[in-house]
Amino acid sequence: MTVMTADKTWQETLPLLEKRVGQATCGAVLKQIVPLGFDGGIFSCSVLNGTALRVAERHLRTVEKCLSEVLGEPVELQLELCETAKPALPTAPLRPNRTTGCNEATRNDGGMPLDPRYTLESFVVADCNRFAHAAAQQVCCSPGRAYNPFFIHSKVGLGKTHLMQAIGHAVLEQHQHMRVAYISAQGFVSQFITAIRDKQTGEFQQSYRRADVWLVDNIQFIAGKLASEAEFFYVFNELCMGGRQVVIASDVPHVSYKS
Repeated sequence: MTVMTADKTWQETLPLLEKRVGQATCGAVLKQIVPLGFDGGIFSCSVLNGTALRVAERHLRTVEKCLSEVLGEPVELQLELCETAKPALPTAPLRPNRTTGCNEATRNDGGMPLDPRYTLESFVVADCNRFAHAAAQQVCCSPGRAYNPFFIHSKVGLGKTHLMQAIGHAVLEQHQHMRVAYISAQGFVSQFITAIRDKQTGEFQQSYRRADVWLVDNIQFIAGKLASEAEFFYVFNELCMGGRQVVIASDVPHVSYKS
């Protein structure tokens, strides 16, 4: 089978995958798979980034079954990470912090540390959160261009913070040049009050406005705090208008917020 025929086979397989794994997952991740060829029952593909590779491996048997239906014979799927997406060999045990240069891999720009346990790989995907998970993966692939701002809503204890911090980890992994800032709404209010008291509001504003990806958890706690709300929206508008990614999580639907 030639590369062109392999490509046609893959295009015919995608509609089947959309029905079985969901349009969001297929559109955000599986369409980043590039077919290389088919030989001896092995369908070889290149995957454009590590996140897409991990998702594809999770759905490996489903993809193989869909390919078999299109080709009319058993198929083994072979995946490899695109050469341009492979990380360079590390020259130090830890990645320097984006702002300070300190060797602290779990810190991020201007905010709170990310929990190393909260990754996309450890996030439990179910029917109730499948779309949110797929959308988060697309945000990681194209920060500022896909789902911006990205609003995550669910009841308490269903993984909002996990998914939000997983976005932070994935962005730092996939986009080495980007700055990520994670903060809870309570932390934002506390920092803002301290900045006013110490007459350092300029420094406070810049600490978040220089972020490429801003993650704000439990945004419902800002509601009703007028000065903090105003400061939040100044940062929010500047980042979004500048094409930078904003991710917000809340256990209150956005329509419940009052102006």
